[in-house]
Amino acid sequence: MNSAAPPPLPARSLRKADTAMLLELLTAQDARKLDVVVPAAALRIDRGYLLVDGVDPHLNDDGVYDLNGLYTLTDAAVADLATDFGIPITYLRHCRDKNQRAFCNAINDWARYETDRKVLLRLLWGSDRRDKLSRGIARAVLSDSYGFRDNLDMATVFLQGLHEAGIDNSRVVAADISDDHLYMRVSAPQIAVAAPELLGNYRSPFNGASGADCPIVFAGVEFRNSETGHGRTMVAPQITIKICGNGMTFTKQAVAAIHKGTRLPQGEIRWKADTYAADDRAFSLKVRDAVQAFLTPEFVRQRIDEISGAAQIKLTEPEKTLTVVSKQLRFSDAERKGIWEHFLAAGDRSAGGIMHAVTSYAQVLADDGRIDRGNEFNSLGLNALHLAAANA
Repeated sequence: MNSAAPPPLPARSLRKADTAMLLELLTAQDARKLDVVVPAAALRIDRGYLLVDGVDPHLNDDGVYDLNGLYTLTDAAVADLATDFGIPITYLRHCRDKNQRAFCNAINDWARYETDRKVLLRLLWGSDRRDKLSRGIARAVLSDSYGFRDNLDMATVFLQGLHEAGIDNSRVVAADISDDHLYMRVSAPQIAVAAPELLGNYRSPFNGASGADCPIVFAGVEFRNSETGHGRTMVAPQITIKICGNGMTFTKQAVAAIHKGTRLPQGEIRWKADTYAADDRAFSLKVRDAVQAFLTPEFVRQRIDEISGAAQIKLTEPEKTLTVVSKQLRFSDAERKGIWEHFLAAGDRSAGGIMHAVTSYAQVLADDGRIDRGNEFNSLGLNALHLAAANA
């Protein structure tokens, strides 16, 4: 039986996608998922790739495909391997970049000592025109008891929760996808609150619009999921500033679901559609209740009141304050510089100005392809605010 060459991989990322674009890509990715449980001792790295062997041929309407071969490791999958075998991640990344032989040997040598542990490989199969050796992407190396919450399923659950809360799906105004996360944001401009205490001295670093002239924030909701074991499924309130689009995510009030499952058998895993039906329905109801609570003027006003005091604290030496904040939140030098430029452009010399600079720079990071880091910055804005206020 002859095997056809694998068709091209679907896209691995999206930025600011609408609902239709999002579901189209998630459906395409779902059709290319390959999940295999193998003994940890059988893991092999060949020429810097993960070697997959022993998988049955894949048959669909387009042909028969041999899915065995070399899979390109994502950065997150490399981090998984470092954790699995107790190898310092900085060392392993350095080997991958500078010494491929050492990278392969480090993992293969440690794998030989594993005698009774199994791991789950989460893969996307398909050809990559930029890499003729690769049969696909190795997205994660996880515990064999990992509980699946796949992006397509969870996006559907989230949209159902929105529908039951009376929110039109078209209000998913922007969705981002990376190798490791799905982000969906809902904005509700009809639920607007004036926040002059938060925006009175602020200007948008993007267009110069004045917060004093338009001190309006909108209610919103952010949904996050990781199907590669790198984060919880979460629904959190988000407040969006009208003049610049900055989003502040309030993780303290988030509703979250942890990925938990039962031990999986060795070999290729084929999931039943109803495996998590009861859990998904329960989470959909939680989404409905959370959305109904988050999308009210009263809820937004409470969040503004909680942070306004800290936001109005003036900074006597803002550059030193930002240095402290950057160290505490582990911003890189390049990130600190970018935040500082946004802080100066916005003109607000308060702790709130630091928060605004972090959340506006988040948009730059995500637009430049650092989708996960940009979305993380939306959650770090409030941390930056309180650290700045404490070190004013």
